[in-house]
Amino acid sequence: MICRYREALLPYYRFKEEILSVVPFASVIYDVISDNETEILKDYVKDSLERGTVGDSNDQSISDIRTSDLAWIWDHDNPVAADISLRIKHLTGLEVEQKFPYGPTSSEAFQ
Repeated sequence: MICRYREALLPYYRFKEEILSVVPFASVIYDVISDNETEILKDYVKDSLERGTVGDSNDQSISDIRTSDLAWIWDHDNPVAADISLRIKHLTGLEVEQKFPYGPTSSEAFQ
């Protein structure tokens, strides 16, 4: 395992990244969300968690294999979620804008 510090799109924000593969490139970014932010989000979704399903929106079913509970968090409903989405965008360069009316992008799933 090799960890390195790499500048994000914002030059003053540094983070830990573990390179898993160079070709194709794959890495893990550590410490993106603080323990406090995690607790805030857990508290925010605690009453809206639902059993995860498999399949598309027309043919969903509960699976014995997928056993997680999940909830969606809209950035405009929670400032912590909005801050985390922006941080992910700055770290990765990925587009994290939520598309209405189709729902949050995969970065907003909280399991």
